[in-house]
Amino acid sequence: MARGPKAPTLGTSTRDAPVARMFAQLAPEYDRMNALITFGLAPSWRYELVRRAAPCGNCLDLGCGTGDLAQALVAADPKARITGFDLTREMLGAARGRLADAEADGHVRFVRGDAERLPFDDGAFDTVVSAFLMRNVGDRPAAYAEVARVLKPGGRFLQLELAKPANNFVRAGYLLYFRHAMPRLASLFSKQADSFQYLAESLERWPLPEGVVGEIRGAGFTRAASSTLLFGGVALFEATT
Repeated sequence: MARGPKAPTLGTSTRDAPVARMFAQLAPEYDRMNALITFGLAPSWRYELVRRAAPCGNCLDLGCGTGDLAQALVAADPKARITGFDLTREMLGAARGRLADAEADGHVRFVRGDAERLPFDDGAFDTVVSAFLMRNVGDRPAAYAEVARVLKPGGRFLQLELAKPANNFVRAGYLLYFRHAMPRLASLFSKQADSFQYLAESLERWPLPEGVVGEIRGAGFTRAASSTLLFGGVALFEATT
């Protein structure tokens, strides 16, 4: 008899209490562990998003986490006004610590809430950016529709996410790393072992880039496309309302 799919370790979205607790507990070491499991490559991926986003005007950083993307946006575009938005209080606390000077100068503000129910007016932003968030959202179509709603006509959405490489050989090695090597590596440096098993499981559930493009287009965007980095292991999605 064929076995059914393995039950998720913690859940499938930040709306699940165990996943929410995981992100809260991970906040103090999030940056360090992110650098470890990506072998220090994450800043280069973030740089590419920032390069394409700037100038970003009034910009929503959706799922801002510890504020690394918001910090890079402020550095690249001093005229930008960034709203850092996240569900996790602890992540927002880390972001506020990182960007205290920018917040005091009025370049950044922080708002807590759910990506599926954004507390902003229609057409409030010129640009929305997001890095490694959507794998953690329970209702992605709702979240994408909310992004489209809060963007001005002609506004831009840029999303950075992990992806499954198209090349079969590369994909096999990539998934082997995330399924087995990455959780073991992370467990040597962190007590949050379930966090990294969750990361591997969320990648397994994540659609191929063409599927993500279809979800974005279906949410009301007039144009959506993707490009890949790291031999197809990371995807950058760009869409326009």
